[in-house]
Amino acid sequence: MGCSLSNRVPVISRSGKYTVSLEQCRGLTYIHCDIYTKWSAALKRRLHTDFSNLLELSDTQEFYTLSAHDDHKHHKFLGLFGFTHMEDVPCEGGLIRPLYQIKKSE
Repeated sequence: MGCSLSNRVPVISRSGKYTVSLEQCRGLTYIHCDIYTKWSAALKRRLHTDFSNLLELSDTQEFYTLSAHDDHKHHKFLGLFGFTHMEDVPCEGGLIRPLYQIKKSE
């Protein structure tokens, strides 16, 4: 992708649970979610609420994220939160990765 991870801006931080951050790269807004604890139904509900609020409050109409082709858990996670696969894109090191997108509700 060619953008530094140091460009991430935390926008949601739940101490010891997860951090959601945004990153601008090549004209797109990428969203990242780092989870620091065991996945649970309660964590999913809290994250889903935070994520929905972020989408609603954001001026950005869509967010993007990259995945690895063989990361089936990540693909399932993205599906749970409403992301759709857009296309496969070339990344650093010659890797081709799936690009996912979520659009703000209209």
